[in-house]
This record gives sequence, structure tokens and C-alpha cells, in this order.
Amino acid sequence: MERTSSIARWAVPLALACALAATGPASARARNTPAAEAARAMRDFARCAARLHTGDALALLATPRGSKAEHTASKHLAAISEGCLSGRTAAIRFDLMLLRGGVAEALYLERFGKSGAPATLAEPRLDPAMFEDKAYAVLADFANCAAAAQPASVHAFLLSEPGTPDEKGAVAALAPTLSPCLPAGLDADFSPSQLRAYLAEALHGLSKAGPARN
Repeated sequence: MERTSSIARWAVPLALACALAATGPASARARNTPAAEAARAMRDFARCAARLHTGDALALLATPRGSKAEHTASKHLAAISEGCLSGRTAAIRFDLMLLRGGVAEALYLERFGKSGAPATLAEPRLDPAMFEDKAYAVLADFANCAAAAQPASVHAFLLSEPGTPDEKGAVAALAPTLSPCLPAGLDADFSPSQLRAYLAEALHGLSKAGPARN
């Protein structure tokens, strides 16, 4: 599946010590690769932004994926969170998807980090209005399926440090769940950071909805 055309990117004249790019598969092998450092930098920025501007973070997650409203909300959150960069000096390019996923991860862990997600979660029917690009609907459906099937495993993945053996092990543990959730004929090649972003938003949304009802 061609992914780059469906992932919105936008430049923000903020400062950061390392470029914030999508983390490649090799980042799971060594903690100090540039990709792993970039993933941690984005995570830390998103956590800070979500903590300081929770309402704006939630507003971002409420926007349709791939929409102009999402783009605007992301730029606004990044701009008002400039203090979260802690004086770092290199201009960076933010990845909208990873910022959105990082915010969802931060909000989820703030509420469920210690207790964990509910043991059973109901997979929701997706609202078509939340997706201006069909590609996002397919990916969100995949993430909801995986999060509902194995909330504890996704929780463990989100607790792992990007670019470490723990993250690599968490992804490996999820592998048997991920394949059945992909639509037939779809061959998705996720990086750890991309997978983390989609699963974080899915688990955040499903956990807020509460446990599945029998």
C-alpha cells in the first residue's frame, strides 16, 4: 500500500535537536539511532503538549483525519506548545500523523497508564464523516480491530520505550493479532512509530468508551 500520499505533513518553524521523521523498522534494534531519538523527541513533545493544553489536544483528536480542520488544529497545538521544545535549536518538520498519535498516547497513558485498558473492548462502527480520505478509514478500522482484540498487548506496546528491545518485543507479540485485522489483499508495511500512532488513538478511543457489554 502506498502510504506517503495519504499522510499529511506540514512544516512548523519550531526548534528541536533532531529531525522528527517516521521511525524505520531498524530503530527497534538500537536505542540510540537517529530514528529512535526522533521518535522519543516527538513522544516527549506530544506528552508535554497534551498535558499543558489538554482541551486543544482533544480538539485535534476530534477532527476528521486528513481534513483541513485536522491540519489547522495540529498547527495550533504545535504553536501554543513551543515551550515544550525546551530551548532546542534545530528547525524541524512535524509529521501530523505522529503528533496526533503521540497526543492520543499521552492522553491514554495519563488515564489508563497504571490500571491498563479495560480487559474487553467493543470495536466501534466507524463514522464515515470522520474520514475525508478512505485510506485513513481503512487504517483506523485496522487499528480498532487490533486494539479491541488485544488491549493488554497494545497497552504494553505503548508503555515500551521507542527504539528499544522492549518495543521490538511488544511489536512481535502483537504480530499474530495484526495480520487478521488487515483487509484481504492489503499489504501494510508499518514502521514502529506509525503503528504506535494508529494503535494509540484506537486504544484511547476504545478505552474511553468503556468495556464491551455482553
